[in-house]
Amino acid sequence: RRVHGGGKAHKMISHSTRSVLVATRSLVTATPVLLGKWRPPQNSATPSAMMQEQRAMRIFLPSLPETIEPYVPFSKRPKHSIFSIANVKSNWELMKDAVKNGYGMAQLKSKLAGWKAGVWIREEAQPLYIALCREFALGNKATLRNITTESYYTELKGQLKRREVPNVTFEWEGKDFVTKALQYRVAMTDKTDKSKVWAQITLQTTSTQKIDTVMPNKRLTSGWKNVDDIYVLERPLFNLENNAWRIRGKIEN
Repeated sequence: RRVHGGGKAHKMISHSTRSVLVATRSLVTATPVLLGKWRPPQNSATPSAMMQEQRAMRIFLPSLPETIEPYVPFSKRPKHSIFSIANVKSNWELMKDAVKNGYGMAQLKSKLAGWKAGVWIREEAQPLYIALCREFALGNKATLRNITTESYYTELKGQLKRREVPNVTFEWEGKDFVTKALQYRVAMTDKTDKSKVWAQITLQTTSTQKIDTVMPNKRLTSGWKNVDDIYVLERPLFNLENNAWRIRGKIEN
């Protein structure tokens, strides 16, 4: 399964992986989000204008050329008979997947001071997803460029270009957000320097969303719809002061 914005397919894993991944998932709910500009959170408080400016002025490192290990949604994984050889192999993959998740979380905790999965999801991951939805609807390329990787930003720009219609704008609204982590992966980009570690976290956010199409004389609404998105966040675990989490792309669910 290919991740939009970068990545290659990898081995399909048994549906039974769900039982092990439950231990590594963090579940967070959020209050409804209204229309308006997104502000990056910091300790649940509204950041100052200076903090926002500093984030905007960061020179991000180039993103990884490929997804470390693309996540395969459970709906896309084959099911095997419990007594089959294929099931034995999938159980082995299940064990390796659990170890990789544990190692990824350990690296995050050691590299990012005070990192906790639940807090991170609530204060960084979910707000980034909300910003992606809102700013894409508004066509705000400046914000999209700041919260996405280069490859995903290029993809979004193409979508916005194809969507352009004179005198037509879009407004987004969402509520009932529930976000959980599905997969933690880390990789070294320089074998001679063990500090050069990158992290990629696959998350799932379910919510209720609607988009209004605004024209000079009327407004059309899509109505509230249930949305289930799986996406990948990425950041280097070094040079921390000049980098932040960015959205690498979405995975077909």
